[in-house]
Amino acid sequence: MQGNFKLSGFLDFITGTTLVTLPTIHTFGSETASWSCSATGIIILVLLAFSLFIDQEKKVKWTKALQLSNIIGGIFLAISPWLFDFSQLAYLPQLFLGSSILFLELMFKRRFKEDVYLVDHHLGHGH
Repeated sequence: MQGNFKLSGFLDFITGTTLVTLPTIHTFGSETASWSCSATGIIILVLLAFSLFIDQEKKVKWTKALQLSNIIGGIFLAISPWLFDFSQLAYLPQLFLGSSILFLELMFKRRFKEDVYLVDHHLGHGH
């Protein structure tokens, strides 16, 4: 399970950093489009930073909260061109990145459930 936490954290770091720096590398033609990417990236990085200070006992609950925030962030990023009315200028980057975040997080959520089940049964907490 620890490896899954590390890989998920690494992907969160790469995703958050990419979202924060992408508007400086590529212009979307709208300040709002740039803002939606940067804000989502900052939230991912801040939550990831908090997760570094969580002890093992609380890590399962915290990981579930991180997963939920990534799912909400992915949905927000994917719909932001229509939500903030800049879809005529740029919608593909936000749609692609938001969908990618959502896809990866849903894959990790399934894997995380399998890991928690195995650990619970190994420790004798399961039925």
